[in-house]
This record gives sequence, C-alpha cells and structure tokens, in this order.
Amino acid sequence: MTPKRRSRAAPLPPDERRAALIRAVVPLLGIHGRDVTSRQIAEAAGVAEGTIFRAFADKDSLIDAAIDHVLDMTPFVDRVESMAPAPTIDERVAVIIGLLRDRFEAVFKVMFALRHAGQPAPDRRGRGPRRPAPGDSDRLDLAIAAHLAAEPGGLPAGTDAVELARWLRVTTLGATHPLMSGGHPLPTSRIVELVLHGIAGVPATAPHSTALSQGADR
Repeated sequence: MTPKRRSRAAPLPPDERRAALIRAVVPLLGIHGRDVTSRQIAEAAGVAEGTIFRAFADKDSLIDAAIDHVLDMTPFVDRVESMAPAPTIDERVAVIIGLLRDRFEAVFKVMFALRHAGQPAPDRRGRGPRRPAPGDSDRLDLAIAAHLAAEPGGLPAGTDAVELARWLRVTTLGATHPLMSGGHPLPTSRIVELVLHGIAGVPATAPHSTALSQGADR
C-alpha cells in the first residue's frame, strides 16, 4: 500500500500562520534545542518548508519567537485571573501549584534543551530572545493573591495575600526544579501543607526570635 501523504495546512492570515508555527516549534525545542531543523518544524506544522521563511526571516527568528512565547507570562497571568476559585483555600492553593508546576516544567524543558547544546545564542542580526520583564513575577503574585483571597472561602483575616502568593510561587519553583529539588520534587499535597500550615507545626515562641532575626537579612 502506498503511504498516505500528510495533508498540508490550509492557508492562514500571516499572524495566525506565525502563531501556528510558534506552537509547532515549542515542543521540538524541548527535544532538539536549536538543532531542530526547518524540515522537522515544517512536518510538525503541516506546511512546506518555504512557508516558514515566508512567515519568518530565518529559522533563528522563529526559534527566538518561540522562546519569547515560552517565557511570556501574560497568558498565564490571564488564566489565573479568569479562573473561578475553588471552595476552600487548600483546594485553591493546590490548583495554583498545579498550574505553576506545569508552567515551570514547560520552561525548564525548553531551557535545558537549549543549554545542553550551548547557551541560547542571538541570531545573526544580534537580536536574542527576550528575558522575563522585571515586573513579571510581581504581576503573577498579584494575580495569585487575588485568586486566593476571593470570597467565599478566602484567606483568614490579617493574612498578607501577596506575601503568601510569593511564598507559594518560590516554594513551588524550588520543589519542581530538578536541580533545586535534588531529583526529589515535593508532591503538591506537601507544598500545600508547607505554605499553609508549616513544616513541623511548631508554634513560634516570639514574633522575631534572636536566631531568626540574625539571619533574616542574609
């Protein structure tokens, strides 16, 4: 039997075609890094190789745009802001942890693949991929804080929602990163317990003990 040829994608407006190519190349970056070929990209996107170079100046431009897409936090923040909150705070924290883990793992996969073959190099015009904006983490913390504090079933009175969101983000990052976690990522349930209830559950003897205050600013 003659194998069926994969049908080519239907014509799209330029912006939609660029977006489709970016979506197709992101998983390939996690496997091949910058060594991904234009042929592999074309096959994944269901287009002819020439379509890539009508949408982007060259392969490096497409790869940089894909890295920008991976690092862009705006869609993730938009998703957090639009979610309906779960009934209990424990459930809300678990949902946020799951979303954070998915995002961190997607970013780690691409970044590790790129670095395995050398640092992500700028293209030949000297333009490299974007770096996360300084305010990206603050925007995410505010979105998480608003989600956690939403009524009904929000945070207890007096809880600093933004600080809690920051601890949640940083703890999940450390618990998910394969190097930071030493190959032993914490399960979501343990992160929930850690962030909301502490590790050992030992009550503080004073607001600021001597031992804590000595190391607070290190």
